[in-house]
Amino acid sequence: MKFFSVSSKPLWKRAPALRMLDHGRTFLPIVGALYFLAIVSYFFVWIVDPFNFRPWGATAKLADHPYIDRVVPFLFSVAARDGTDLVIVGGSTSVNYSTAMLREAFPDAARPVNLSFFSLRARDYKMAFDRLEKSHSLKRVVIGLEWPFIKDYSGIGYTRDSRHYTNLWYDPVPEFNMETIQLSARVLATGVMDMPAWKRIDPRRPDEWYLAQPLTASPDKMEKLREAAEVSRNWVTGAPPVSCDAMQYLSTVLLPFVERMSARGVFIDLLLPPYSLALYSDWSANDPYDKIFPEHGAPFANLVSMRRCVVEMTSKIKNVHVHAFDNDSVITGDLSRYMDTGHILDLETSRQILLRVAKGDAVLTVDRWSEFENSLRNLVNKLKP
Repeated sequence: MKFFSVSSKPLWKRAPALRMLDHGRTFLPIVGALYFLAIVSYFFVWIVDPFNFRPWGATAKLADHPYIDRVVPFLFSVAARDGTDLVIVGGSTSVNYSTAMLREAFPDAARPVNLSFFSLRARDYKMAFDRLEKSHSLKRVVIGLEWPFIKDYSGIGYTRDSRHYTNLWYDPVPEFNMETIQLSARVLATGVMDMPAWKRIDPRRPDEWYLAQPLTASPDKMEKLREAAEVSRNWVTGAPPVSCDAMQYLSTVLLPFVERMSARGVFIDLLLPPYSLALYSDWSANDPYDKIFPEHGAPFANLVSMRRCVVEMTSKIKNVHVHAFDNDSVITGDLSRYMDTGHILDLETSRQILLRVAKGDAVLTVDRWSEFENSLRNLVNKLKP
């Protein structure tokens, strides 16, 4: 009878703890190597700094094509350093202006770029302005004056990741990810701020609108607009005007930038979005932005007051023009040009607007204000979509 026996199995197969130790000897070097590679990559992005968030880094240029929307908010610092001399800054009403349109309208511009993106808020304008002010090459800035200058509503679209513009000691490279590692390598190799995935499907329009159809292609939408016009006809333009003091972002975000850039000889075009005439009754009756202008007639009162305040605030600043197409019913009265009541879809219309901005044939001044407001009020009151 055997009281004990010696197993033929190796010790590591008989003891789980030793078995784990043996696996650790195998995988720890791999984990260590990956961790070391991640640290090296992290510092690689920090040193190259492809978005120019920091004072150092590689000098990159913007690509000569429009970028997809999610990338645009990170391009302003690059535009401020790469020789860009003309920039459009705006929201969704400005995204349709292509590089080709800019070159045609402003042939003297050597490096024009449209840096407009969807769901722009007043705080996003400030971010853009702060970075563009550092440019020594800018000669002209076109600013699309979106309605968030009236009320910076954070519920629209998606929130911008502001941490990318904050230098925190515990997160010095917040933009770090696999894409920025590849981007840093491409910037060093080509000197161009670009990735294959950053090109639009159609360079003439944003991907978000690639399959969009004009309003007139939808009988249901048109019927809804006709109902809104009839329901609101007695009060759509009847609300009292809004005080300029209530529009704090005009005085705290827009005006300081315009004054400082104008003093440097930069020409500023303030482009009031050419909303359709149907927008005022549409927003009054249907309110697409969750009660942003909830009172009867508030959309007209707020948007028209913003136009008046912009004209008054900038009237004595040199090199500044305010462009308004609201009462051009050939544009704003034709819903076949629009994707919805606020956004022009037709590319030829966008092209013509930009050409007219360059010519200055729709400039709104203090002297013309009363005529402009009365004309727009009459057009909206008589509207029959």
